[in-house]
Amino acid sequence: MPAPYPVGARRHYSDLGYVLLGQLAAAVTGTPLDRLAADLVHPPLGMADAHFRPGGQGLDRPMVATTHGRLD
Repeated sequence: MPAPYPVGARRHYSDLGYVLLGQLAAAVTGTPLDRLAADLVHPPLGMADAHFRPGGQGLDRPMVATTHGRLD
């Protein structure tokens, strides 16, 4: 797949390692990543209101969107 724009022209956040780690954890456990985070990550850290919605799906809670740090 070609780059969406020339090298150095823009930034696009990507962290393939963490994406793959999440997919691996979900595949090995048979549990969706959002459920793993809600059960195993957020409670021990005291993050009662933390959540994420992969693909816009999941829990419907108020959230704040921000473009802080974006150049595009």
